Amino acid sequence: MSKLEAKGRDILRKQYYDRSKVAREAIKLENGRHAVYNTISSKNSLRQHESQWRQFATYASEKYNVKGLKKLDKNMVASYLNELKAKGVAEKTLKSRVSAINHVMVGSGVWKSNQKVSLTDLRDQGAVSHEKGARSVYKPLTAKEWREANKEAYRANMELVDLSRAFGLRRSEIFGKAGSSYKGLTFRNLGHVEGSKMLFAEVIGKGGKYRVVPVLEAFKGQMWAKYGEQSRTYPKDYFKKPVEERTRLLKSKERLFQTNKSNIPLHINRNEYVERMLKERQKHYEKSQGKITPDQKRVGYSRIRFKELENGRLELFKVDYKHGERMISAVKPFDVIKVGTFEGYALAAADVMRAVGHNRLDVLQTYL
Repeated sequence: MSKLEAKGRDILRKQYYDRSKVAREAIKLENGRHAVYNTISSKNSLRQHESQWRQFATYASEKYNVKGLKKLDKNMVASYLNELKAKGVAEKTLKSRVSAINHVMVGSGVWKSNQKVSLTDLRDQGAVSHEKGARSVYKPLTAKEWREANKEAYRANMELVDLSRAFGLRRSEIFGKAGSSYKGLTFRNLGHVEGSKMLFAEVIGKGGKYRVVPVLEAFKGQMWAKYGEQSRTYPKDYFKKPVEERTRLLKSKERLFQTNKSNIPLHINRNEYVERMLKERQKHYEKSQGKITPDQKRVGYSRIRFKELENGRLELFKVDYKHGERMISAVKPFDVIKVGTFEGYALAAADVMRAVGHNRLDVLQTYL
């Protein structure tokens, strides 16, 4: 490891380990919509930045013999980006490298915030070619592609895979997590309201948060045939009980699947679940609201969030930051949004995001 790489790595790790000292809300109030380069919120982001920085640091060390951060300049960055473009590196990767460089250089204070590297600025200055990098990046198999390419593995693990497809659950929600009181999915977690054959799963997801996950309509019959008789029957007023009470009822050691097979990809099934559930929820609301039309106004989705009210309904709102102040405005449930391949009602998208354990609509981009 070069000295340059080591210095950058230490800065990135400090940003991650110091992240809890300043509340995220305070950071947003201070910076508004501007990128923040002095903190890293998640372990995955840290790994990504370390990987991107490592590759740039190796380049700068070998080509320019740079050992200290103060010796780096934008011309070196521009040269590096041009070499990557010549190799056909995707635009998304170029932006990731630039972000990691800014996290090290601006986050450490070696560069001031107005000295950050910007691909757009470098192109405007003629330092980097205006021709953008390739749009395509390595794309892992979709759930359907994996099943077709791994037919034997799918047949051997069909119960696990199909349950994952039917409910879109995370691996930790099926198998539990080390050190957590939640031990994974059991028959106590699978339930139905009396008189119905529509199963739902109750799980403890990220951050220890309880949520209810509906089964996809396409899997309704298959899941009922497999788990219906052993699932719990709830009275129609069950969801009026406090979340704390419902959470206590989930404790059981009789997990449905005992062996956590890490070689069987499950997260790709969440993508499939989101795509299919979006269609289901949109179709549901079109029964009362009608189909969307070309002349209906589209609203931006990137700042839309929601919260669940006591009656189970969702309240949608938009968050903006202006001059250091947090501004909240209401969002109509049947405003039309477009995210990736989905175009439909905001409430349909919010329903799906609640089902997969998120409270912001912009997260949809990672699934579509």
